[in-house]
Amino acid sequence: MNIFKIMNCLYTKQDTKWMKEVNDTDSSPYVIQRWLVTNKDIQMQVRWLDKYATLPLKMYLSLAWSTIPKSTTAPSVSYIKKIKETSLYSQAFLKRFRQKFEIADNDFDAIKPILDKEIYNCSGKMYSYFGDGTRGEET
Repeated sequence: MNIFKIMNCLYTKQDTKWMKEVNDTDSSPYVIQRWLVTNKDIQMQVRWLDKYATLPLKMYLSLAWSTIPKSTTAPSVSYIKKIKETSLYSQAFLKRFRQKFEIADNDFDAIKPILDKEIYNCSGKMYSYFGDGTRGEET
C-alpha cells in the first residue's frame, strides 16, 4: 500500500481492516507524520502524535487513525516546499529596509518575498541608497 492510500484510509475509513494490508516496509511513521502536519485542521492532534513517531508502522497508524477525525473524503493538502534562500546582500538590504521604515515582524514576513524580488530587479538603486551591506554601516 502506498503513502497516498494510507493517508486516504487514515482520514476516511471507519474500521481498521485496511491496516492488515499495510506492510512495515510500505512507509515509515516519520513520513506519515510529515504528510499529516500539512493539514492545518488537525495540527493539535499531529503535534501530539509527534512523540510516537518512533513506534512501529502499524502501531503508529492505529494511534493516528484513532485520533484523526473521520470525513467522507481526504483533505487535499500540498506538501511543504523548500523555502527559497535569499542572498547575503539581499538579507543586508532587507535588514536595513526594515530598520529604516520600522516594519513589524508579521508585516515584514508578509512582504519579504516581494522586497527580495525588487532588490534583485533594481540592485543598483539599492546599493546607492543603502550601501553595499558588507561594512556594517548604518544609514
